Formats: sequence, structure tokens, C-alpha cells
Amino acid sequence: MLPLGGADAKYDVVYIGTILHYDSVLNRTLSNPIVAHRQV
Repeated sequence: MLPLGGADAKYDVVYIGTILHYDSVLNRTLSNPIVAHRQV
């Protein structure tokens, strides 16, 4: 669970890894349309 912080707070979360199964945290994060992401 990620902390929400204040209303004016901004933070970046970096996920590094590989998708080993369909229900992994990385796969769910990349599939979420609300989360802005960039693949390198």
C-alpha cells in the first residue's frame, strides 16, 4: 500500500522487474489506465 500524502504532495514510484505471472504487481500497475507509466 502506498501512502497518499497531502493534497498538494507529489511523489514518483519506480517499479523495476519482470512480469512472471499475470497477477503480479507490475502487471496490474501497467494495466491500470489511471497510472501514468513509461516503459524503457
